[in-house]
Amino acid sequence: MSSWKLLFIDNSMFELGAYIFNLNQQSLQSIISYEKNIFWREVIDSWAALSECCGEEINEQTVLKQPLWLNKGIKRHMGSLFCKNLYDAGIVFINDLVDANGAFLSYHDAMEKYDFNLEFSNYNDVLDAIPNDWKILILSRGNNEPHDTQTNLIKLIRNCTKACNCSYKIMIEKYSSIPSEKQNTWKCYLESEDLQWDNIYKNCFRTFEEVKLRQFQYFFVQRITALNPYLFKCHLCDTVLCSFCNSERETIEHFFWTCPLSSHIWSFVDSWLRANNFYLPLTRTNAFFGIPNPVLPHEFLANKIFILCKCYLYACKHSSQIPTTIGVKFYLRHKYLIEKTSVHFGMSFQQFYSIWGELGTVLENLDL
Repeated sequence: MSSWKLLFIDNSMFELGAYIFNLNQQSLQSIISYEKNIFWREVIDSWAALSECCGEEINEQTVLKQPLWLNKGIKRHMGSLFCKNLYDAGIVFINDLVDANGAFLSYHDAMEKYDFNLEFSNYNDVLDAIPNDWKILILSRGNNEPHDTQTNLIKLIRNCTKACNCSYKIMIEKYSSIPSEKQNTWKCYLESEDLQWDNIYKNCFRTFEEVKLRQFQYFFVQRITALNPYLFKCHLCDTVLCSFCNSERETIEHFFWTCPLSSHIWSFVDSWLRANNFYLPLTRTNAFFGIPNPVLPHEFLANKIFILCKCYLYACKHSSQIPTTIGVKFYLRHKYLIEKTSVHFGMSFQQFYSIWGELGTVLENLDL
């Protein structure tokens, strides 16, 4: 047993160790209050949430691997059972009390098999606490063949190479929801029903390795970029009007596209890149979300430029500066040099130069 599980045994009043990971979500929630260590309480609570995502129905195949102790489904006198003598003797699951013929062990047979110190009446109390419908399922199985008592969740985590990633995907599949309200708002503004949302979300993370750039594009897609209307509510600015033109409400569409100063930056970048033999497929949808499914190097580069131009506009807002054509060129150069310096962390130099191509040379040769 790993050291952190041993630590849990030392701290838990029940001394259950790894056993608790076999309990279902309801049972885990019932024992959290008994654990005094805040860290381990959070561990149990997190595992309970994960267990809820992979809950197993009680049927002929799963009934025998139900835990006996602290199980909300097995109650005696309105409370869950826990018999330390039987637990220490190795009786942990219902399967441990069933013989090869599928019948429950008698008191004497159980004594002979496990050598525990418990009165006859207390042993029968344990058997009586098992729900009758569970007993019917057990009897209908017939012969009790060798049975795996591991839950599907434990099997899944033990068989995957990255348990944290596996757990995260399980939680996402259970609790994630499509942000339909945000998507509908974009559809109305862009007047398009053909938005490839899967690729739009992927573009947030595959375009750059830099976390801040990924976060910026993700916030933009989710329409939670902090602009003046929101900042005004938080008493962080004095107006809801655009920081650049100061004539219209600073919506995400206005600030990043229709504002005269922002529109001028987009037009300049498009013409400047064309002059340097790079065609930028500049449309409103592409500027916001990028090319949906980039394959060729110039498509990846176009997506980088789309995000960087928006980042430049946003950086000007927070530095109280007006966006300029010189400023956007040197902003692109700055980000290019950062990516070039850290290229060995994310991609090979061959990939890097295949994406940036001649434009990288142009950016490096800009006069400061």
